[in-house]
Amino acid sequence: MLNQKSIAIAAILGLVLVPIFSQDSFLVPTGFGIGRDFVETSSRGYMNAREQAAYTRGFVNGLYSSGMLAADESKLKSLQTCLIGMNDTQIRAVIEKHIKNGPEQWHRPLNELSMVAIGRVCDLFPKQ
Repeated sequence: MLNQKSIAIAAILGLVLVPIFSQDSFLVPTGFGIGRDFVETSSRGYMNAREQAAYTRGFVNGLYSSGMLAADESKLKSLQTCLIGMNDTQIRAVIEKHIKNGPEQWHRPLNELSMVAIGRVCDLFPKQ
């Protein structure tokens, strides 16, 4: 049988947790890091070469699986064809070059900057 102390604790937890989990909206992160994290050693979230390689592999893997999320099949096929033969070092260099050449966008989400970099190389987006 529950004693009064257990009931009181359950009531307090309910009062604290229900508002947290029943909110209509919550802040969704923009992605893993920002552009500055990829190129600036002084950035708080700076990624070393190993972390950049891991990010790049995960990013490309995500692109390849985006078809499961109803991505445009023709663009996905073009992207896959374009990336054939590239290794993670080359793709990482493409992303890094794009970010380094656009310091005005270093505050932008890294996933967005990465997509633009790859999209331009693969002729999915207009080149600047």
